[in-house]
Amino acid sequence: MQVRIKGSNCEVDERLRADTEKKVSHLTHFFPGIISVDVEFSQNSSRRGGGSRKVEITLGVSGSILRCEESSTSFRSSFDVAIGKIERQLRKHRDKLYQRSRAGKNHAVPEELERLIQEEAAVVKVSRFNIKPMTQDEAITEMNILGRDFYVFMNAESNRINALYKQDDGGVGLMIPDG
Repeated sequence: MQVRIKGSNCEVDERLRADTEKKVSHLTHFFPGIISVDVEFSQNSSRRGGGSRKVEITLGVSGSILRCEESSTSFRSSFDVAIGKIERQLRKHRDKLYQRSRAGKNHAVPEELERLIQEEAAVVKVSRFNIKPMTQDEAITEMNILGRDFYVFMNAESNRINALYKQDDGGVGLMIPDG
């Protein structure tokens, strides 16, 4: 998890920085798939007094961005309220992902879901092949001959790239890109 802490119109002292990093690191207990955390402390000065201290927290989480901000008379109280808000958002996001996984065919248990979120995809094999125009029937035959569950081909009728895939029920699906 990448953590960036910065001050706008103010200096972030070492003690505040250390406390912030400590509390931000605990967010992984709610959701282990956090990619990045940005915390910005800013001070708006007013002519009458000290002004307000604002804290903005932005999280990069598995394809989504969660954000909150809070203002008060001190950075510590602003941060404490903001970290509470972001924890609630993380729980809500985690629960939404879990419900989606339960609604679909993937019945992952929460620990398995968290493990999948944490894992980074890495290319472990590269396959190169020539694409020649063929009909859907020819592509299905080719996919079956090769013993593959997935086959990419140039559709001779539309002259576009299409993909075939075997479905769980034994049928074959066709993917056609829009645009």
